[in-house]
Amino acid sequence: MSLTLIIDDGIATVTLNRPEALNAIDPDTARDLRAAWQEISQNPAIRMAILTAAGERAFCSGMDLKKTMPPPESFAELHFGAAHDSLGLATLHTPKPLIAAVNGLALGGGLELALLCDIRIASTTASFGLPEVTIGTIPNIGGTQ
Repeated sequence: MSLTLIIDDGIATVTLNRPEALNAIDPDTARDLRAAWQEISQNPAIRMAILTAAGERAFCSGMDLKKTMPPPESFAELHFGAAHDSLGLATLHTPKPLIAAVNGLALGGGLELALLCDIRIASTTASFGLPEVTIGTIPNIGGTQ
């Protein structure tokens, strides 16, 4: 399972669970994140949520480039002709408070996931960056804003 969602006493804890891949986001993880956010948004028993990750090395290293194929649309069609990014992560919004608990690397889409949260708490081993330029793209989940 690419992530877990545990609800306890009104607090939802979403844990990215791919430590062997530095918690990189593949299509399955993106789908599970969207489902978790829908549950958080629609479940009245949930008052707030925490986003964290398994393992010590990384909160999230961004998109899993080994499993995420380039979309068939051009860059312009994808980003200006569509309502959201190709994996739908830019739509992870909820009116409930979100806390990112960041340990280790938060790179690219991982940093952008943390930026979607209202509060970010970082360990002393946390490291942040937007390395998209090294693969010829831009941060498309909100990192440029």
